[in-house]
Amino acid sequence: MRAWLPLGTAVLGALGPAACGWGHSVQMLRDARPFQRREALAISVEMPAGKIRLQRGGVQDLYELQLSYCRNHFTAESRFTELPAGAGGAEGAELRIAAREIKPVSRPGEEPNLMQLRVRPGLALDLRLAAGSGEVLADLTALSVRRLVMHGGDGPLQLRFKAGNPVDLEQLRVVAGTGRVELEGLGWGSVKSLQFYGGAGPATLDFSGPGPQEAAAFVDPGTGGIDLAFPKDLAVEVSGAGVNAESPPAGFLKGANTWVSSNRQVASRQLILVVDRGSEDLRYRWLP
Repeated sequence: MRAWLPLGTAVLGALGPAACGWGHSVQMLRDARPFQRREALAISVEMPAGKIRLQRGGVQDLYELQLSYCRNHFTAESRFTELPAGAGGAEGAELRIAAREIKPVSRPGEEPNLMQLRVRPGLALDLRLAAGSGEVLADLTALSVRRLVMHGGDGPLQLRFKAGNPVDLEQLRVVAGTGRVELEGLGWGSVKSLQFYGGAGPATLDFSGPGPQEAAAFVDPGTGGIDLAFPKDLAVEVSGAGVNAESPPAGFLKGANTWVSSNRQVASRQLILVVDRGSEDLRYRWLP
């Protein structure tokens, strides 16, 4: 195991291996960096097997990482890089976390790999999370996320916003795998642009929350189907290859090759939704 880190980083290093069930030998990588003034942080995580956990941390550290992995099959690294100030003088940094396979894995679902990352609030975040044979749970409540790319695997993928995102989430791109997908509180996340590519598992896209005023979404249902949930103060216009204008679902009216929600005259916000394929893979419902 190697971890490349510049001088001055607060690192606890890797603990010694410990035996676990199924013959795995578990190694622990720990990494934390005391907070110094930063305005932006880009984070990239790659886990070919195991679980990814991301959430808000305390204010004393820029981030705190714990990554346990099977040293028989994987190696892991954490690399932190300070980035030069941009044109506006903003100071940023980049954090790359990766576990890589070094020996073929016969039962990836039994690998003990677990990454837990806690990030300081108040930073403008660009996130990329990629899971293989595993699952992702990203609770981004109270974090300032401006861009997010997620690649799911064969386990569940969950994204949660339970309170307002302090900045607009300018781009959210989700590529589903075979596992179930749940995107909760997209309005709380202030998602302005969503690209969703469904996989073989079912998905829920929940647009609850107060913002933004105008948003756009492109949805490819995949083969698992999608449940779309909208708050009552959000006007929704649906168009694309998956829309039969003559047969609008409950809560929608017929438009010019579109479906337009019946609340369009009173709703305070608007979502333009483009559907790539057949509407039979989509289910629409209105939240109480």
